[in-house]
Amino acid sequence: MQVAIFQDNPKEASILLDGVNVADAVRGVNVIMRAQDLPQVELDLVVVDVSLNLDQPQIMIPASTRHLLIELGWTPPAPPYRVDLTKHSIKGGALPWD
Repeated sequence: MQVAIFQDNPKEASILLDGVNVADAVRGVNVIMRAQDLPQVELDLVVVDVSLNLDQPQIMIPASTRHLLIELGWTPPAPPYRVDLTKHSIKGGALPWD
């Protein structure tokens, strides 16, 4: 995957993943570079609300974050969007919901 980051102005940036701007779904970016390793990019995704009821936890995210996760290979659950958290995970611990 090709990543490009551009500072458009002092308050805005473009974050391109394979040419698609995903900045609306990203809260922060960390770039890690080590000698003799490929660069690693970590994206902090936007989450709207987290409900930690142990019986039925829910994480609410905006549509832009959901679309980004799908672009990265995640398959959303079928309605009614219930997921067993012990069987599904996304790097960083976020599970998207509409």
